[in-house]
Amino acid sequence: RAYVWDPDLQFAANLNTGMVGIERLTNDEEAKSVEKLLYAHLEATESPRAGELLKNWTAVRGQFWVVVPHPTEAKPAAQPVHEPEKAQSTPSAEAQPTPKGGY
Repeated sequence: RAYVWDPDLQFAANLNTGMVGIERLTNDEEAKSVEKLLYAHLEATESPRAGELLKNWTAVRGQFWVVVPHPTEAKPAAQPVHEPEKAQSTPSAEAQPTPKGGY
């Protein structure tokens, strides 16, 4: 899962829905996790944007999307393009019959 802040409501229009789906950040537990991620980002980078988001968290929380990957479908294993040929056993020189006749 990934989280996207979308204050201008443009993310949904630019999303490849064939790859992922989105839903609003409404789960309280998940929202707390995002808030903690923002705090960690603020502490690590002193980001003014993270500070503003946290200061206005109650108002901006509804502007976040949760990006959810579609479940993977079970697909058959790919068939090899080329099957290696079976090694042919060649008898050793000792096991080969001696040619008859003169050369």
